[in-house]
Amino acid sequence: MCDTCGKVIMRKSIFESHKKSHLGIKEAICHVCGKGYANSVVLKAHLRIHTGEKPYVCHICQKSFNQGAPLKKHLEIHKNNGTWKENPEKKKSVKV
Repeated sequence: MCDTCGKVIMRKSIFESHKKSHLGIKEAICHVCGKGYANSVVLKAHLRIHTGEKPYVCHICQKSFNQGAPLKKHLEIHKNNGTWKENPEKKKSVKV
């Protein structure tokens, strides 16, 4: 558990990155805008803002997203409005 904010993180590598965020340590810097991140995984997701890459695609309506979390939220719309159907590939997010 994080001593600073109380967040519980099970994976050690993610916990280490989380601790760096409280200390202001930025090991990964965006070469486009200069914004810094605690690790390269978060930087990779950020870079999609600049490239326009949207690898997460809704299997129902084909709307695309640059990260998986917005797709997951979008899928709730289909579940709630009656347009939900199972993904034939048995995944909630499909990377293209």
